[in-house]
Amino acid sequence: MEQRDVISRKRRDADLAALAVCTLFDFAQFHATQHIQMELIASHMRIVWSMNKRREYVISGYPSEPILAIAALHHLHEVNRLGERLQTLSFMRDAVIEHHIAKGEKGELVARLILILAMYKALNLPDTSGHLEPIPSVDVRDFLQALLPDGDHVDKFWASSPCRGGVSGAPTVDKIYQNAKIYFTHFVRYAITPEAKHLWAAVVRGQAIQCSFQQEEVDIIIPVVLDAQAKLAEKHMSAILIQVRNRTSLATWQPVAKKIGLFGEELTPYISIVFQLGLPKPAGKEINTPSPHTANNQAMLAVCLPPAPLRASERKAKNEGGQYCINIQGCFSKSFGAICKEEEELFQQMLDSQDIVASHPRQNEDCIKAVAALKPYWGDREGTFDWTDFE
Repeated sequence: MEQRDVISRKRRDADLAALAVCTLFDFAQFHATQHIQMELIASHMRIVWSMNKRREYVISGYPSEPILAIAALHHLHEVNRLGERLQTLSFMRDAVIEHHIAKGEKGELVARLILILAMYKALNLPDTSGHLEPIPSVDVRDFLQALLPDGDHVDKFWASSPCRGGVSGAPTVDKIYQNAKIYFTHFVRYAITPEAKHLWAAVVRGQAIQCSFQQEEVDIIIPVVLDAQAKLAEKHMSAILIQVRNRTSLATWQPVAKKIGLFGEELTPYISIVFQLGLPKPAGKEINTPSPHTANNQAMLAVCLPPAPLRASERKAKNEGGQYCINIQGCFSKSFGAICKEEEELFQQMLDSQDIVASHPRQNEDCIKAVAALKPYWGDREGTFDWTDFE
């Protein structure tokens, strides 16, 4: 192997290791994923959890070690400082396209990557090399400013009332979250349904929570400290609940804390966000109009799409803290401020990687038509129904 190839492979492994620490990259459990896993285990502190019963492959991961996560985040900062972020993200894209991650988990992985990039953007780390500064917490507003695209989206959301629940005359977002902080450097997967007591423990270790595979209502939870000046305790915690959808159909509900018992009987306010990653690229400007289906006739902030209505059973929420909602369409620079325009195709490839045509190495028009004409699946691509008179 040529020296250039060796250097390229070592660079790929280092960058992929840093991303895996921060974003919880779980390799699919089959033999074809072993070569990269073994490199990360041998040289980049990845841990072997176990092996399958037939001893055919290892099951590995990164433990929740705050120092390791901080080091990984600083590595990504160095990559960004050198202007090599696109190349680094392409290593993860390649791993996803080559099916190193299990099917059905791609949307959540992309969501975690976006959230880590938003956190990194909000941190605004100093442009220095060779010295690892501590990772500070960030204001909730600064985090949302980094997550959402440029414009007045955050200003509108900051002035909004609850779209669901809350007491009469409930305060706007700015009143509740004016002193609130977020601190996370990596994700951990929970095998149980999180409760409020778990939120402050997660903050201490710099964790954001990836909910279990069986958890339908919420996919990701980011702990929020409501009062950064007060003693860290359960009563001072809130959260951002995120539901991830990699589908082309529009979501019609928001994740609800009460359904998973996150805050018990406490009237704790929280923020909910739906990542509708599979929706097409927004063509026009943001539409933000009151919805007749939302409580108190308050509009959910909609980034590049009309607000999705709540389920009929959810229009009146009693004995629940105020829910402040954000709805995001697509996975583009117009959808997320954490995604650069030149990275859009890369993110789409990760989301579409189960598509045989999308993962084909030659993406020119003639080659794509030739693959589609073989009819590996039936759909709306040219060549599938060309023998019919369908319009």
